[in-house]
Amino acid sequence: MEKLPVLLLALSLSDPRPCEDLAMALDPVDPQQFQGIWALVASGMQEPSGAETLKKRDSITVNVTGTSYTQAIRHGNQCMYRHQDLKMEGNVFSTQVLEWKFSGTLLKSSCTDCMVVKFEGVSASQRFLDLYLFSRRREVTQEEMDEFKAQVNCLNIPEPVLMDPTKDLLGRGQPKLTPQGAVCGDEP
Repeated sequence: MEKLPVLLLALSLSDPRPCEDLAMALDPVDPQQFQGIWALVASGMQEPSGAETLKKRDSITVNVTGTSYTQAIRHGNQCMYRHQDLKMEGNVFSTQVLEWKFSGTLLKSSCTDCMVVKFEGVSASQRFLDLYLFSRRREVTQEEMDEFKAQVNCLNIPEPVLMDPTKDLLGRGQPKLTPQGAVCGDEP
């Protein structure tokens, strides 16, 4: 009889919340809450080529302001910065790059210093769906990661790529241009 409560507890822990709850959009959204620098912790990507590219990156950060964001990507001693304007309407932000239209929906998360973004891209001939987990920290707890993996699963996206938290993030310095590319501006 003593084993029954333990068994029930184990079953309840392995029983994830319904997908309707896990993929629920954050509402209302306070745009001020999402401003600042965020480190990419993990990403589930529909396209295998996107996941393979992400695996080659050391770190990615985004710096969100009211109407734009700057993405900083580190790969060894090389870095790349991308700046993009954003349009925010409710819990959805949108932007356009060439023929691609992108929209991101902020999803609910039990992680208090995380930003979970369901990111959709559409062009005339292609469409994709990714899910990103950003945090103010480099790592999240196992419970927070399990929740993110369940969200990825609910959206029928392959297993997420996890970023290596031991890799350096880009500093606040500006990139130095060299014939080989941009060298990260945070080197001494």
